[in-house]
Amino acid sequence: MIGMIFLKTGGMNFMSVKRLPHFEGCIVCGQKNPFGLKIPFFFDEEKKTVFADIIFEKHFIGYDNIIHGGIITTVLDESMAWINIEITLRMALTKTIRVNFLKPVKVDIKYRVESYIKERNDNKSLTYACLKDPEGHICAESEGEFILMSELRSKKMKEGLTF
Repeated sequence: MIGMIFLKTGGMNFMSVKRLPHFEGCIVCGQKNPFGLKIPFFFDEEKKTVFADIIFEKHFIGYDNIIHGGIITTVLDESMAWINIEITLRMALTKTIRVNFLKPVKVDIKYRVESYIKERNDNKSLTYACLKDPEGHICAESEGEFILMSELRSKKMKEGLTF
């Protein structure tokens, strides 16, 4: 199946993971933005989560090889937007976001961002995301309220996605 990969998780258990589309010019997921992070996001159908692995480069630091908090917030926000898009099939706009920074995030280390929807109704959702280091420790976590766009507006916006 195009866009699907299968990861062996031990024994005979397999989980299905789908690579998500992107907007070419997006600062986070866009593959053609020369200043962007170019992060590919994936949807884990079994866990109902979105995730991405990230190695931050030096030009995203705020101070002394520590990644700027605004960059971290942007990555958490993007992950939460994608879980909303994937689960609800509607585009989502951030209404509010709250971030807790727990550990410094440094350059040249592989981190994983993960997100899921905590609760939702027809028009909005409450979403969670975290950024974990290679040992699985949470370095930053966020909670965001997202407004779900109409199906018609979502359909028009999705025409700009690259699969």
